[in-house]
Amino acid sequence: MSPSRIWALAFLAFFLVGAAWAMASPYDGAPDEVRHIIRAAGVVQGQIFPTPATSRAGTLDLYWADRYELFLAAHHDLHLAAGHRPTARRHVKGAGGRGRAARSLPPLSHAARRAAARRGRALLAEARDQLPPAPATGAYQTVPKGLVAGGPPSTEYNYCYHWIASQSAACAPVPGKGGSKPFTVFTGAGRYNPVYYAAVGEPLVRWPDWTGILLARLISAALCAAFLASAWLSCVQWRRSRLLIAGLLVAATPAFFELAGAINPNSLEIAAGISLGAAAIPLLLDTGSEHVQGWLRRAAVAAIGIGQFRAMGPAWMAVLLAVLLIPPVRARLRQLWSRHSARWWSAAVVASCALGAAWTIVFRTLQAESDHFTYGVLWTLRHEITGALPRNIEQMVDGFSYLDTRPPREIAAVWLIALCALVIAAFAWGSRTQRWRLAALICGTLAIPVTVEMLTANAVGFTFQGRYLLPLAASTPLLAAFITGSSGRVSIRLQARWIRALVVILLPIQLLSLAWVMDRWQSGVGPGHSLDPLSGSWHPVTGSLLPLLVITAGLAGLAVLGWRAARPAEQERALPGGSPPGEGLPLIRRIAQPDHGQRTRSA
Repeated sequence: MSPSRIWALAFLAFFLVGAAWAMASPYDGAPDEVRHIIRAAGVVQGQIFPTPATSRAGTLDLYWADRYELFLAAHHDLHLAAGHRPTARRHVKGAGGRGRAARSLPPLSHAARRAAARRGRALLAEARDQLPPAPATGAYQTVPKGLVAGGPPSTEYNYCYHWIASQSAACAPVPGKGGSKPFTVFTGAGRYNPVYYAAVGEPLVRWPDWTGILLARLISAALCAAFLASAWLSCVQWRRSRLLIAGLLVAATPAFFELAGAINPNSLEIAAGISLGAAAIPLLLDTGSEHVQGWLRRAAVAAIGIGQFRAMGPAWMAVLLAVLLIPPVRARLRQLWSRHSARWWSAAVVASCALGAAWTIVFRTLQAESDHFTYGVLWTLRHEITGALPRNIEQMVDGFSYLDTRPPREIAAVWLIALCALVIAAFAWGSRTQRWRLAALICGTLAIPVTVEMLTANAVGFTFQGRYLLPLAASTPLLAAFITGSSGRVSIRLQARWIRALVVILLPIQLLSLAWVMDRWQSGVGPGHSLDPLSGSWHPVTGSLLPLLVITAGLAGLAVLGWRAARPAEQERALPGGSPPGEGLPLIRRIAQPDHGQRTRSA
């Protein structure tokens, strides 16, 4: 099959999966979507360079302190699953500036969680009257009023069904009311880099209702699918082993596909991160392939995008390249640098990162103005290691919506088992350098949220989410698969079985995840609620059946592609045990091993 046909088929399959999520999601169903809708509509109308501003409509410090009961109700089960006990204390400032110690509560019943949510809202209303609200950073944009039918969003995420899993989206605002009438509104995404928003924003201005929102979501899903198709092609073209495909299947988690069907630059950043890892790993760590030019081009395009989509993009890229290039692979770098295209692509990547960093600095994208916490250093470190970090890892798999939708824990468990299988095999069979490289990537990835929140907890609270890490973390299964595949310890037939096992196990989980989240949006979750994704008090504008049919078609296409890609080539099947010549030797010895003349049938 030609590379262009492989890319096109992979694009179609990935697009259908993302499109299903785009159809199924309610108004502002995915994280921060309304904020990004406002920014996208503003950018395509020429409001590219915003004046940094603050809003006093809501505050992060009140959200995390005075709504602590609501936060606890939404996340309590995650804390218990991580092995926490209700003994941790913290000191937060409440109304009037008086400090109080908050203790984790015992397990809450469904009714108690709803009561805690109501109490959290009451505390917020009371505290707002007693404390001058601290500013939330962003910018003002003038957009069609139909896009913000629910009123301007605040940092409190106060749409009716957010943070209350038992509440369906039937009470959510319906976009379109107010039409194209100009409406100036504050958004926390108002200072973000405009590149992504320029690509998806045009339908929002032309049709400021469900039509425009769905079209913008589908454009975003198509952009993500393009990067994923490039990643698939990079994996298929690595001839030494097929296991890179297994790494890609693990890297594209259900939580990512929810974002792929939403208006959020984080989705495109993750997709570009997957594409970068799939191309850069064989490009820099393997030799002797005829696909170097394709890997180089796809890695460069992904890196250019990562430099622009979000503020932390250049940092993710720097960590990945440092891991792949230290210890240095000088011979490979000299070989690549001898290509004129490599020098031009490198210059483009550097320019993109420089422009992205300049935007972040000039428009103060990462600025946060809040200082109402007094967390101790040791308490913060303990909280990060025992609570926040395990939660971030789980959120990369099943962190849906506003983290208020908790699917069965078996979803994250099975996914993490698939990841651990690749990582354990890589540590067992990789060389010393390869093991150190993988360990550096894992430790570097996990150290980032700990470091960030240690530095910012007293300013903005604990706001880091697992999805922020995915652009970098997605390279972990890819690198582990590369190390395992290049070790020569796994036969061609076993590689095929491994990939097909992941196809059979992981792809149905993608369907289950969508069905579960649809059920939460349509009926709510909890005692007395339906578990039928076709019923409920709210339904998508396309109907509930269509998203399920679309994702089934996309997953079926991925299954066929994965099954065929795992199939051993005819010449490899003819070898005893299904192993290529030299398999079983370390990678370096196998490359250096002279060809003593494999006799052909005619000889």
